[in-house]
Amino acid sequence: MILSPKSPFSRALPLQRGFTLIEVLVACAVLMLIVAMLFQMMNMMSKTWVAGRAQAETSVTARALLDVIAEDIGASVSRTDLPAFRDASGQPALIFYTQRQGISTGTAPVRPLSMVSYDTTSFLNNTNASLIRSDLSQAWSTPPFEMDGKLTNAGNLTAPTTDTNEIGTGIIAFNFAFMAANQSLTTNYYPSNPNDYSYTNTGNSTYNKTTNLVSRAVVVSVAVVDAKTLGILNSTGKLTNLQNFFSTLQGASPDTLANWQTAIEKGQLAQYGMPSALAANLLILERTIPLPIQK
Repeated sequence: MILSPKSPFSRALPLQRGFTLIEVLVACAVLMLIVAMLFQMMNMMSKTWVAGRAQAETSVTARALLDVIAEDIGASVSRTDLPAFRDASGQPALIFYTQRQGISTGTAPVRPLSMVSYDTTSFLNNTNASLIRSDLSQAWSTPPFEMDGKLTNAGNLTAPTTDTNEIGTGIIAFNFAFMAANQSLTTNYYPSNPNDYSYTNTGNSTYNKTTNLVSRAVVVSVAVVDAKTLGILNSTGKLTNLQNFFSTLQGASPDTLANWQTAIEKGQLAQYGMPSALAANLLILERTIPLPIQK
């Protein structure tokens, strides 16, 4: 028996159909939206990672610099018969004797002692913005075995020019001050017995150790950026502007950290060429380094 399509005994086959054009377009749009969201998330994660790496780099640089200075000052020779923290012109400087053996190219036996100097303006004059550290080893000499530079030039010290090394690249600003027993900060170093030196530049000929101004610690402040930020500032010519700006702040008062933080809070960095995006890569640290007990 042959059944016609209209026969009541015929069975209807299921109708097979594909996706409509609208459904395909909707699916593509959803897929593109998901891909865009994933790309945005990956981009944000990448930027966060880069920023974290930059901050870690500046942190390591700043802390390593402060560690070296702290080791030198912590081992410094603090005696009333030795000059310290004054350069050849009598101005405050990070130059002193320390109980760390320096590098010597001579033939005389070397003591576990050296004169260390930090050129606190050297970072202003090079593209690496690095601090220069020099040391002069002290060799045993003929009797009375006195140290080179002892009480030379009325208690001043001439910075050594040998064995210089660059440390702490990416330095935007650097400064130091001396803390007294009463927590006050001064730009000058006051030993326990200033009568052993000529302190004419301080204008305080009647100073004595009962005034609680004897220097007990050195406060070192540093502002550092990562290598990428340093390269951008150099290429745009803004590095010098920023460094000069920080230099003018240092003369305001010995409280360096407070001066820098106030300037940043007021948004003054942008005025001197540091965009807000780069300001996040600027790290400021300050460390108080106790001075050995003076003898």
